[in-house]
Amino acid sequence: MIYLYAGLGMAMLLPILVGLQSAVYVAELEQGELAMQNSASTIAKELESNRTKKKKFRDDQLNDFPETFAPGVNCNANAPARFSKPVINECAYHSEAKLDDLYIARIYQKNGAWKACIVPEIGSEPKCPEEYELP
Repeated sequence: MIYLYAGLGMAMLLPILVGLQSAVYVAELEQGELAMQNSASTIAKELESNRTKKKKFRDDQLNDFPETFAPGVNCNANAPARFSKPVINECAYHSEAKLDDLYIARIYQKNGAWKACIVPEIGSEPKCPEEYELP
């Protein structure tokens, strides 16, 4: 008789334990999902901060470029201070200032105006995407 009561007790306790274990699994799953959402939010903030930093660097370099350096007239002249001319026949200049020791600003002329973009410092003659002519 004792075995019968013990068996019935275990049989009644088993669904309770399964329910408790399922509740623990669901709670762990929700915690993991919240952690992933928080990490995605952190990554998005870091990407936005990095993009803002690059844009500010580009704009600062373009503002430092001398306004007296007239478009079209001085393209073959020596580079202004704090800039270098990578290719003699090209109307573009690279900043000597670097962003995170990885990027430089490339200032080029398009449609009679000076424009700038960020390019990797390492590489052969990096150009801005806007400089390429589409056929």
